[in-house]
Amino acid sequence: MANRANNNNNNNNNNNNNNSNNSKSRRSLLKHCLLTSAAFLPFPSSGASPEAIGSAERLCRQKGNCLETRNLDGALGFNWGGADRCDARDPKCRTNGRLEDGEVVDMTVPVYKSACFKTVTLIVTIDRSPSTLKLGLYKDVDPNLIKQFLDISTDGLSTTSKLLFEEGYGETSSPVLLSTGELTEVDAKSQLLTFGVKSQGQSYAKKFNMSKPPEEYVPQERPRPLERVPGGSDEIKERVGKGLVYVSELGLGYLNNPTTPDDAAFSSLFEISGWGPFKPGKELVPIGQVVGEESMETLYRLCNLPVNKRIKGIVGGSNGRPLVNVRIEDVKVE
Repeated sequence: MANRANNNNNNNNNNNNNNSNNSKSRRSLLKHCLLTSAAFLPFPSSGASPEAIGSAERLCRQKGNCLETRNLDGALGFNWGGADRCDARDPKCRTNGRLEDGEVVDMTVPVYKSACFKTVTLIVTIDRSPSTLKLGLYKDVDPNLIKQFLDISTDGLSTTSKLLFEEGYGETSSPVLLSTGELTEVDAKSQLLTFGVKSQGQSYAKKFNMSKPPEEYVPQERPRPLERVPGGSDEIKERVGKGLVYVSELGLGYLNNPTTPDDAAFSSLFEISGWGPFKPGKELVPIGQVVGEESMETLYRLCNLPVNKRIKGIVGGSNGRPLVNVRIEDVKVE
């Protein structure tokens, strides 16, 4: 019995020693892995705290070598990285990732030679908070451009047969409505906003509480390109300033690449200029302008919304989709 007890004690001691050795081995292996990995990590200089992810832009500005290091975002003054950025939902959060700090901006409504004869009021939600953006349409531009804009602001723009708007024809469709649109891009460098209907099919599905459009759904094609009115709007096309509403001289749907599928053909319907150095191309025509001080304040906030960063070194971070959703909830024409 004594021998058996001694054997059991020896076995227990051996097991304990094995467990202890295994634990030490695991600790040694873990320590070795950590030390090996740490050798590849950049450590801050003595007395410095680790920089937050995305703070390279700020550091290159401090050193003055943003262009040499090809950090375009830093050269333009844009900050990226969670710890360095303000909350995109904050009305004072700007495109460069910083909070507004006592900015003094001229919010006066611009005065141009053209007179407005119609107003289109957009009720837009910025992260579910409603704001007003009122647009005045000029009476001395191509009436076909004005008609298209009024169509899309009221009953909708359509190029297919209206029979497709009814059931029982094997295919279904719906007109393109500005009230289903959104802010699709913010160019902070040029201070330019782009509004459009991102997807006709998704807008149709949302209207009827569907997860996706039916297989028989047919999106609207672009209307036939408009013919240029000789000498009719040369002076207007040369107009540059804040709060101008631009469309393609060919009509709605032609700001996009011609190869864009019909479903997204109207994702860039019109553009609005802000306070930046935007210079319109020869194919753009200003058909109206922002009117009212409240609308100018809305325009200023939209122009300075934080945006999704694009691939660094290819496009940079000054333009892209806004980080907060900006949707057009209602449109009124007066």
